[in-house]
Amino acid sequence: MQERPIINLLANCLWKQKPKYAYALERYEHHDLTVNGKHLEFKFNYDTCAEKLKKELGKLGESLTGKPTVETKGNWGVAPRIWKDLSQKKPHLFVWIICERDLGSLSRDELERICYYEPLLKYRRSNPYKTGREFLGTVDGFLGILQGLRPFSVLPAEIKTNGDFPSIYHFRICEFLQPLGSAGASPSRSACQG
Repeated sequence: MQERPIINLLANCLWKQKPKYAYALERYEHHDLTVNGKHLEFKFNYDTCAEKLKKELGKLGESLTGKPTVETKGNWGVAPRIWKDLSQKKPHLFVWIICERDLGSLSRDELERICYYEPLLKYRRSNPYKTGREFLGTVDGFLGILQGLRPFSVLPAEIKTNGDFPSIYHFRICEFLQPLGSAGASPSRSACQG
């Protein structure tokens, strides 16, 4: 979906650093990106995903033991797609990007060229841009449930853009934990920064 350009941008940036850092980049066994043997998965949603996710979580109830049982047409639900990436692909790093957009200043002709504009406009009627972060509570709550099934740390990040229509990209960067001393265990954050 919309995460593909972001994946390509990251891969391109890493590739350009190749003389300094020896990154081995590939697309391995249906992973979005593999860097030096570490598998990365990405998902992109708009902030409207929170409404669908709330409904899906309500159907799941308290049981998330092996696989979410939420059935959606064409498997395009929020929870099943993320659960599939985490449980079947087992990435080392999972990046969830949630985009919040302000389309209020655009003309009808301009809107026609923007992906997913109708649901976003409908959502903005009751959820004005930048006024509430309730959708992030739903996202973070879902990640909290998933942490109980496969432990990971979450680093939240935010990028604001001010082009023709302002947008905020909310990132949830999930690094899966491995027992200390095990093969493939992640170095500490301070070691990575040096």
